[in-house]
Amino acid sequence: MRIWRDIIPAETWSTVTHGQLTDKSKAQWDSRHGGTNKTRGAALKELTGMINGYHGIQKTKLSNLQKRSSALWTISAKASDFLRNYCGGNRDSWADRVQTRSAVRAHDPASGHFNKSDSTKETLERNILSLERRGMRKRAYIEGLIAMYKDKRMQSIPAFLDYLKDPKQQVLTGGTFLGPVPGVRMEVIDPAHRPFEFSSQYLPPGCDFEQDQFTGTLEGGDSFSQYLLAWYRTIANHKTPFFLWLEGTDMCTADDKSNFADQVSVNYVNANAKADSIKKLKVLLLDKRPFDMSDFDKSPMSAQPASTADYKAANAKGPSTPVGNDGNGVAAYAWMKDGEVVIAEHKESNFHHTSFAAGDFVRCAGMIKISPTKGVTWVSNNSGHYHPPKRNLHEFVRHLDDHGALDGNAVISCHGTNPHFEKPLPYFYTAYRTNVWK
Repeated sequence: MRIWRDIIPAETWSTVTHGQLTDKSKAQWDSRHGGTNKTRGAALKELTGMINGYHGIQKTKLSNLQKRSSALWTISAKASDFLRNYCGGNRDSWADRVQTRSAVRAHDPASGHFNKSDSTKETLERNILSLERRGMRKRAYIEGLIAMYKDKRMQSIPAFLDYLKDPKQQVLTGGTFLGPVPGVRMEVIDPAHRPFEFSSQYLPPGCDFEQDQFTGTLEGGDSFSQYLLAWYRTIANHKTPFFLWLEGTDMCTADDKSNFADQVSVNYVNANAKADSIKKLKVLLLDKRPFDMSDFDKSPMSAQPASTADYKAANAKGPSTPVGNDGNGVAAYAWMKDGEVVIAEHKESNFHHTSFAAGDFVRCAGMIKISPTKGVTWVSNNSGHYHPPKRNLHEFVRHLDDHGALDGNAVISCHGTNPHFEKPLPYFYTAYRTNVWK
């Protein structure tokens, strides 16, 4: 779901409802739905007025966010009433049937996503169902913007850019806890948590926002990155904070979502996803021998021997082998601020290391392999979103070792050393003590 997508444009709605208010269409509708809905035309006119009024609110103005949120709530409620009062039968079962018919037409077998949409080719019923659902999703997104802009840094363009770039934001005092690295902070503050990475060199300090002073291109080439680039290059013209500026672009206003198929939301625990909806999210129970893992709520009924045998990570995230990296049996982990160790299946643009703590600080993060009989057999500090230094990895390894969770021959993979270090536990302790990483 792309919760940042706005409701159907007024012009498209006019096309969809064209002819729906005539006596002939009303008679056809009444015949289909029982012939008793004498006020349907008035209800449709009222809904049309609400949609036109909503789109008349300036979308890029901070002070209008609450007004838009309230309007969307009213529109969604009115759409829900329309479905219930004028579409006959059980509203929920009817909605499921409409959803299924439309999904078949919109489904893209190659990608597995529902990436296409053309409201003018859908029935009025389907469009009102979309209006109800998209209205509530967009309202939730706007409420996220309202919460975000309570932070004055987000309202100030220079302060916003400094926050995105400042390396000091990564580590709390004392270096115990790690925050997201500069290049991924946009993903964290975005109410929709769209995947995003860039290098701070592309936003040089002191730039007065002239296009010829912008260096390089943003990484990845995804549409979200390119919109930041377009915003950055035109700041001198509009001076509008990024997410408000985005509200006036086709990323948010276009009715057809097929041009933004690459835009999805990363799951964040306790943010836009429930813990039980995230694949293989487990808490390690290290106080037991051998140690167990359980569901996120630590339900005793969910406890089972800890193992990552059925986990799969991208190849580059796994242990080195003679033929390259192997992600089989590898899970992502985060050592949380409260000392808990949590694992899940790492998936690009779906579940990142920032997902565990919803973008908050952690003690360490990386990848891990666990055997149900041996314990932890391999662990790394490979997290592109936190970049843990070797000090934090050493603290995490000690934590596991103190709890008897490490296999005696466990391999420690330490990123950030030159050359890259990946050797059994005793060698890691020696290398850390002597600072000789060979």
